[in-house]
Amino acid sequence: AELRTPDDILAYKTDLAYYSHGSHVMNIAAGGDMTSPYHGIASEATLAFSNFTDVDKGISDAIKYLFDTAESLDMPAVINMSLGTQMGPHDGTSLRDVLGDELSGEGRILVGAAGNDGMVDMHLTKTFSDTETNVLAGLAFLENNPGAGELQIWGEPGKTLKVNVCTIDKATMQPVYKSRTFDCSKTTTQTVTLQKPFDQSSGYFKIVTQISPLNGKPMAHITLNISDYKPDKVLAVSISGESGSTFHAWCNNNYCCNDSNNNTY
Repeated sequence: AELRTPDDILAYKTDLAYYSHGSHVMNIAAGGDMTSPYHGIASEATLAFSNFTDVDKGISDAIKYLFDTAESLDMPAVINMSLGTQMGPHDGTSLRDVLGDELSGEGRILVGAAGNDGMVDMHLTKTFSDTETNVLAGLAFLENNPGAGELQIWGEPGKTLKVNVCTIDKATMQPVYKSRTFDCSKTTTQTVTLQKPFDQSSGYFKIVTQISPLNGKPMAHITLNISDYKPDKVLAVSISGESGSTFHAWCNNNYCCNDSNNNTY
């Protein structure tokens, strides 16, 4: 849907009546009421918004739509993206990053938020050695969404990367459940259902592994929805690789992060 006239916009009112992040950020950027002390920095700018639900495709489509709109109006454009995701390789090779590079330039500027994650342990990395070829990393979850999470693990091109999902007993710090090993150099999409009492937890996790066609790196995307592991259990991922190789893992901190009290076990 496209709303272009003031009447259409006012009749539509809002996407989310209980959430105003987009509106207040746009006012900071370009609010036009100069009688108010809260007017925007670029108060004479023409405003255009785009909303979406799917993050990767949505952001890409929004960038193209807004730059196309500027082209139709023969105007320069600055796109403010007061949003973010930790999913992706963080190396500029994602389709979203490539598209942003191709579409930006003279008269076309993208401004990305630095993020609000400075105090969040959403990143984990390690270079394996001859004596350490495995990391067991615990996960912490938001109180209102325990057991639900999302993370990605990225290795190096041509190097081994393998992962397991585990349930750890806090008293012994030993795994009481360990999934089969997933080799990230192989293309896999699997949903694993857990059942008490066999797995010491219940729910499921979905894992996708592949060699990324964008950068040649082995990777795993894991979606967790697991219950009944508290209070004496903690969820963790086991990550292993060959000596000298380095992995990077990022959590979607809207759901979970690394266990800041004890990152690795």
